[in-house]
Amino acid sequence: MTSSPPKALERLNGLNLMRLVLASAVLLAHALLVAGVPALPHTDLGYWAVAGFFCISGYLVTRSADRLPTATYLRHRAMRLLPAYWVCLVVTGVVIAPAATSRLDLVDDGLVYVVANAGLLVTQSSVNGTPNVGHYPGEWNASLWTLSHEFACYLVVGALVLTRAFRHASWARWGLAWLVATAAHVALLRLAPDAPFLVRGFVRLLPLFLGGAVVQAFRPLDQLRLRTGITCLALGATVVLVQPAYGLQLCAPLLAYALLAIGLRLPCPRVIAREDVSYGTYLYAFPVTQLMAYLCLPRGVWAVSAWVLTIFAITLGLAALSWFLVEKKALRWARRSLAAGHAVPAAPHGARRTHEDGQRPAAPDVHTGAGSRSAGPSARIDGA
Repeated sequence: MTSSPPKALERLNGLNLMRLVLASAVLLAHALLVAGVPALPHTDLGYWAVAGFFCISGYLVTRSADRLPTATYLRHRAMRLLPAYWVCLVVTGVVIAPAATSRLDLVDDGLVYVVANAGLLVTQSSVNGTPNVGHYPGEWNASLWTLSHEFACYLVVGALVLTRAFRHASWARWGLAWLVATAAHVALLRLAPDAPFLVRGFVRLLPLFLGGAVVQAFRPLDQLRLRTGITCLALGATVVLVQPAYGLQLCAPLLAYALLAIGLRLPCPRVIAREDVSYGTYLYAFPVTQLMAYLCLPRGVWAVSAWVLTIFAITLGLAALSWFLVEKKALRWARRSLAAGHAVPAAPHGARRTHEDGQRPAAPDVHTGAGSRSAGPSARIDGA
């Protein structure tokens, strides 16, 4: 087994497919609950997928922070998250909510919803008391809570790199930061389990992000081994089974390594390698699910399956529109602003560039110069 992805896969960004799979897992978890399908005991598919988003984002965003001046890095992170997020708020509050409830009078309330949540921190989850059906009454988009934490992780990494102690830092130094964050999470669970949700959410997700940062300093993408990744996945799963309360945080570097090593080798279709619809999928999955809950709640295996597939199809269409009409244009502006300033320093370790650290995925007919683009979720899910 080789230590790096085959040549054909090096030329495609399989991480886009991995992030799309993770976003689809969040969609599936929420849709099944709305349809009345109970979750399996001791499982949380949606949270596990979000954890994967944060691990991948931690790797790629830390690389971006290492390469770019701090102001440019923060501008790119903001341009990756905010424009699509704002458009999603408008579509949800002004289009989906009135359409689902057949109440045009909700448009004004939808605008209030948009303004209230425009700062990434969700302070209003409903639109004049709607939705009032399904498993999540009063929630038009229960996925958005992770985005403020994602941006907070960007700020933490940016602040650490700004100190210069963490710019091009060793994996041991990032490992120390991860250990401190994990210890804070465990301490909060034991000493202040009733802390505000905002605090608990951030302390819960930061170790996952920093786990990706550890792997970023440990190995470049093209040196992540598949066999090692599978081993890391098995070890991480064991840790989570033994300690479900904070097992994901304890094995965050293992999970990051596994997802990156496997993601790089996924047989990624060229269209997904070039066009990243994972963030849009994450943004629109929940409001589309609530819309479908107003139209009908399925009963029976085949009806639920068709209902979920319909949600996925509609969400994917909205995600594609978000990518082509909003995200891609915002990222193109970010590339031009960087090109107008200065060239980007070479990525460390000779690692190939991906969406997160400011580049188009390498492909036979795509120029990969010094232009920059960012991505979430993404995690984040850059992105979550």
